[in-house]
Amino acid sequence: MMFEGDHALKKISVLSGGEKSRVLLGKILVSPANLLLLDEPTNHLDMESIDSLVEAIDAFGGAVVIVTHSEMILRAVAERLVIFDDESVSVFEGTYQDFLDRVGWKDEAPVEKSGRKTTEKREGREQKDLRKVRAEIITNKSKVLNPIQKRISGDRKDHCRA
Repeated sequence: MMFEGDHALKKISVLSGGEKSRVLLGKILVSPANLLLLDEPTNHLDMESIDSLVEAIDAFGGAVVIVTHSEMILRAVAERLVIFDDESVSVFEGTYQDFLDRVGWKDEAPVEKSGRKTTEKREGREQKDLRKVRAEIITNKSKVLNPIQKRISGDRKDHCRA
């Protein structure tokens, strides 16, 4: 859970909120279970910790139920969605991207008047497209930067020992 060297020996009481969250997630992930219930697990976590969490969830052999607003987590691990939208609840079989492509959020639905595109319809689609592009940029940024940051961290350790 990214506690290296002496940091692994710190007392829980002196850890930051994010570090405490990582310790708890680590305890949960190594406990024998067939089901994980995670409520906003990315709160207080940095990008590297979130990537580690996604990897751990992917490696987990049981079922995982995640309550989240993070589109990055949804895109990375969701295979079935329980959708709470416009005062209704529905189940969607498929990935988050499938949901966006096939159904989408009601508040982003096209609004038509007299068969013509309205400004609201265009703005809704533009907002949806912007969110999609933003989520893709964040995901790609993490994929590129995390290995580089790990190499830099490793190089620093090697130089400190010399």
